[in-house]
Amino acid sequence: MIETPNLDIDLIARDEAKKHRVADNVDEIARLTSASLRSRLLQDALSLNPADVWVETPVAVPIGTTDGSTKTIEGRVDLIYRKSHETLGIADFKTDRSFNRPINEMAEPYIAQMGAYAYAVQMATGFAVTEASILFSRLAADEPGNGEYRLPDVRAAIELALKLASSQ
Repeated sequence: MIETPNLDIDLIARDEAKKHRVADNVDEIARLTSASLRSRLLQDALSLNPADVWVETPVAVPIGTTDGSTKTIEGRVDLIYRKSHETLGIADFKTDRSFNRPINEMAEPYIAQMGAYAYAVQMATGFAVTEASILFSRLAADEPGNGEYRLPDVRAAIELALKLASSQ
């Protein structure tokens, strides 16, 4: 596991709780942050050259719709990282409660969102997104070693996102 020296989780949690006006949730924010930092996904990202990792990156790209107009897919990608010279990975962090659902059921509502992010990142950078993951921080905290869902087919997620976006 990669250590993150001088990282004061409690200070970060207090700052985030204050910023989002949820001061009563400092302990939970610290717990979820700590669990997320222990995840394989973030450990791998921490091991990369910092120039190959982008956090909270805004993206926006136009797409054509079925009625001939143009829409914009936009969002903020929590994590983008270089996988190789020509490929990227993306990740989104969620705090959903599992309610004893399998992780693939938890991920289902976010597949199109991840596809939209992957498409937007590809269009903005010219690099293929070959990996897309969702980190469920609460599940990672409640069940150490669990909580990360990797989309089995990024291309299918992109196709779903484009189909949904173009028909609206």
